[in-house]
Amino acid sequence: MTLEAHRFAYLQVAADLRREIADKALLPGQRLPSIRELSAQFAVSAQTVQKALAQLSDDGLIRAGSTKGYFIADSASSAQTPSDVPSRIAALENHVRELAERVALLERGEHPSPQ
Repeated sequence: MTLEAHRFAYLQVAADLRREIADKALLPGQRLPSIRELSAQFAVSAQTVQKALAQLSDDGLIRAGSTKGYFIADSASSAQTPSDVPSRIAALENHVRELAERVALLERGEHPSPQ
């Protein structure tokens, strides 16, 4: 795996879990496998799995159950409705645009302001 692929492995793990949630292979209230189990399942480090879970948590698809692990959020089934797609695409486009602007500043030797 290339350095670039390693850097974004968490996005692939998050996408695979997101797809399982959307396909109803993982149901609201269901406990996710442990970080260790997910790490083995996806052949990535525990840190990569934790980053993927943080992304899914930020998206409202999963919730942490204190020391009991991670669970599919009760609202997960409605979190990815077709009507959300255009707004999510627009948000992603804005994020990519902001990142491109920051990269351009860095390439010119300038430092982007903290966000």
